[in-house]
Parts: sequence; C-alpha cells; structure tokens
Amino acid sequence: MCAYPECGKEAYCRGYCNGHYRQWLKLSKRKSVLPTVRSLTPLRVLGSRDGGCEVCGDPIKSSGLCNRHYTQMFVHGRLTPELERV
Repeated sequence: MCAYPECGKEAYCRGYCNGHYRQWLKLSKRKSVLPTVRSLTPLRVLGSRDGGCEVCGDPIKSSGLCNRHYTQMFVHGRLTPELERV
C-alpha cells in the first residue's frame, strides 16, 4: 500500500504509488533535501463519481469530460452548446 495516508493504491517505488512517487521525484529534483510524506499532496480524481462526463454522462476521455465536450473546451475554451448537432 502507498505510504501516503488514505491513498490505498498499490506501492510502486519507495513505498509510494505511481502518482505519489512522481510527486516525490519532482520535489526531490527541486530541493537538496529528500521530500517527506507531508510535502506530498492528494492525487486529483477527475470526472464524476459514476464514471460519466460531467455534462452528458458519456464515457470520460479526459478532465471529467467526454470526447465531444473535451474537444469543445480544447478548441473554443468553453462548452459550445450552440454548435452541437442534435
């Protein structure tokens, strides 16, 4: 189990899961002293709890959005319901 409190993921390296180990590596490159567990942060959980897009409920592609809504945010910087086909 990951050494970060309440993480619950399988340990990957140095007692941390993959995500917390990457944080640890990033911090250790910036500081001359090795980081401690308290210097790490909780991993973000993207998307809604039921596993669907926050807008329409379709399967998530990235950042909690389906492919259609993620593309809208990437291209236009906002959701564009006026451009959606029904």
